[in-house]
Amino acid sequence: PEYRFAVDYPIVAIGAIGNSLLVTTQGRPYIASGNHPRSVTVYPVDLPYPCLSKRGLVNMGTGIMYPSFEGLVFVPGTTPTLASVQLFTREEWKEYYPETIFARYYDGKYFGNYTTPDGETLSFIFQNAADRMALLVSTNIWASAGFSDPQTGEYYFVQNDKLYQWDSANSQNALMEWKSKDFALDKPTNFGVAKLYGTFTAPDYTAENAAIQAANTLITDDMGYMGGDEIADETEVAGDVFESLRSADTDVQVLFQLWTDKELRWQRYVSTTAPFRLPTGYKADIVAVKVSARFRIHAILLAETPAALESLDAA
Repeated sequence: PEYRFAVDYPIVAIGAIGNSLLVTTQGRPYIASGNHPRSVTVYPVDLPYPCLSKRGLVNMGTGIMYPSFEGLVFVPGTTPTLASVQLFTREEWKEYYPETIFARYYDGKYFGNYTTPDGETLSFIFQNAADRMALLVSTNIWASAGFSDPQTGEYYFVQNDKLYQWDSANSQNALMEWKSKDFALDKPTNFGVAKLYGTFTAPDYTAENAAIQAANTLITDDMGYMGGDEIADETEVAGDVFESLRSADTDVQVLFQLWTDKELRWQRYVSTTAPFRLPTGYKADIVAVKVSARFRIHAILLAETPAALESLDAA
């Protein structure tokens, strides 16, 4: 009994920071610190940051992060900060339904998964500005459970009752889509040339495709319906029984889109860092670009003429 402490609100989740505990509640959080239960000191943090999801509290290595009604709260020691203040207003954060968030830590980032009232399952990856720079990426890879292995540094997650490894070296990269903000130009302009910087290197899928072909062959042998009349009742003939082979051709292509005055003006596939021409016959004072690829794009350059692009590239 002498080791018990009372707090003002029901406890939601607890995280450890060194020799202290962060006790989150349905009201304000508390810090409990000490080296022995008899000497523990418990004191409240005078900031109204309740934890809205028990499964959303994550140890980030440098502190504890959890979802509150204002955004993601980060506690590196004794003073909580609102880590997502650069990225969300309170109303925008509500669209992530923080009371449903399940999260895990991987590669210095907070992997959050949430569910909308309509049952839609979505996810996001957040990087804290205290570590490097604030970063938010939305993904369609939702997880119902996950585990960050402290011995290997790998992250494993469950999706649709199947276990996956995040960022496995043996799997194809997911498709990334990024669109810039709308740039308001000083005067109507016709950009005539563009250039992309990215990793245009085709991966070698020889070994992986051999393994996929072997696995597909085992499926046909076991079920016995390829080349014959016998089809198992549980087999989805037009479904996803077989795994598709990896194609390096699509992995080195970028779908580039030029948007002017908030409408799609032009698009093409790009597979090198060489400059390419943009369409003529228009002038616009609001311009944006969008890229879709399976690798990182480092830079996108636009200019009115090749000479201007060369000067921009040199800078």
